[in-house]
Amino acid sequence: AFPYGVSITVPIMAGWHAVLGVIEGTITALTVAYLRKRVPHIIFAER
Repeated sequence: AFPYGVSITVPIMAGWHAVLGVIEGTITALTVAYLRKRVPHIIFAER
């Protein structure tokens, strides 16, 4: 049996997912910024 109810589990899970989303967004933004600087033709492909 799980010792905690949904009213405790869901807010904690949502909070962790929010924190991880911010971290993932930061990593993505840093990666895109790096690629724009080092290999711009990957980001700005000619059409």
